[in-house]
Amino acid sequence: MNSFKTILGGGRRLNGFHKQSLPDKPLVTIITASFNSVKHLEQCIQSVVAQTYDNIEYLIVDGGSTDGSVDIIRKYESHIDYWISEPDEGIGDAWNKGLLLARGEIIGFLNTDDYYDSSSVSIAISGIDITRPMLTYGNTKFIDEFDFEVGRNSKIFRPNKICIGFGFMHTSCFASKKAYDAVGEFNPGIPIAVDTDWLVRAHKVGVEFKRLDNTINMRIGGISDRQKMQAFRQYMGILLKHGFPRSKVYAGFIEHWLKVTIRRILNIPFVQQVKTQLVFILLKYLNLSYSFIPLFVIKKFYLRIFGIKVGKKSYIHSPVRFFHFGRLELGNNTVVNSGCYLDNRRGIFIGKNVSIAHDVKIYTLGHEIDDPFFRLKGASVKIHDNVVIFANSLIMPGVEIGEGAVIYPGSVVVKHVKPYSVVGGNPAREVRQRANDVRYELDYGYWFAN
Repeated sequence: MNSFKTILGGGRRLNGFHKQSLPDKPLVTIITASFNSVKHLEQCIQSVVAQTYDNIEYLIVDGGSTDGSVDIIRKYESHIDYWISEPDEGIGDAWNKGLLLARGEIIGFLNTDDYYDSSSVSIAISGIDITRPMLTYGNTKFIDEFDFEVGRNSKIFRPNKICIGFGFMHTSCFASKKAYDAVGEFNPGIPIAVDTDWLVRAHKVGVEFKRLDNTINMRIGGISDRQKMQAFRQYMGILLKHGFPRSKVYAGFIEHWLKVTIRRILNIPFVQQVKTQLVFILLKYLNLSYSFIPLFVIKKFYLRIFGIKVGKKSYIHSPVRFFHFGRLELGNNTVVNSGCYLDNRRGIFIGKNVSIAHDVKIYTLGHEIDDPFFRLKGASVKIHDNVVIFANSLIMPGVEIGEGAVIYPGSVVVKHVKPYSVVGGNPAREVRQRANDVRYELDYGYWFAN
């Protein structure tokens, strides 16, 4: 690996703090390469800090950012083992610098636009034998700008399908140091497909690929379809270079091209307008037809067809208004009474044993009133277990209501509610605390109940 001259740097190593592997806890190195990524960098760092696995060495290799990224890095310096900021020759060069700095027995890479679930590292490393060249890979949850899931990749790597792709995202991978010793560094001369080039080489030298259930959250929209096609062309060249059959490589390219072409067609403005209109028609049909279904067992099955999950002994009484398909989950023993508005466009997640009275409105999407173009702005709503929301209350986008909280009638809730607190008013304010010895269990599946 090439030597490099540091322009800026810091971290716990400079203060004499060095992590190492323990008998029952191998050291895991996580490397983040960044460049002018101030928008999402903090969330990326926070997801590493929040990991349940506690023997992590975190390295950040910044490419000389000028947008405030370095200030964020310095803010979390007490959680970062080492960081540098200097110009580099692209993502492959930055990753190689990280590998040179890494001291862990297991290595993972996290991009600045992405973030881990809190248990991602502990799940990912649970199946790695650090004495052998192997890697694990997991799920990728694709999210939009509001952090809402818009897709998921949970595929299994099949060697006979490698000409189509690996089926998983590189940043869901964690590999043993032995794997990097066997495969070598990244090829900085490949501008886009640098990660798949390394994976192809890993497959060729016999690195074991093992699927686990860790999850990484990846933002969509970072790479255009044109760049994806360029990346796949580079991937074709890599496969041919390593001796894969031309017929299979070209067949994989055709399949990939068809997928990209279909996606481009679906993104044509006129086609999007038609899709949107069809969605509104189907939503109108869902909201009208749901009221005429007599049995709750059929109602639940019907909602599941539209991607809405309702737990055991949980009920959504009609009439009710849904704003989207899916993106709505109810735990067990929860009741939503008639007349409620469930704006599930950005996601509503309701726990178990929750009572939502009639005519409650829960919104997850609105407009930015100070934006000159009045653009949409929103976030999901999460309601924890044992919450009581009385009639005619209004829950605004992004609110999280803590376990056991109570919302008084007619309240307008615009910020998070603490567990077991009782709030009321417009805007809602804490009135008092509720006893946290909650023992009741809801079961309110009566026809025509209000």
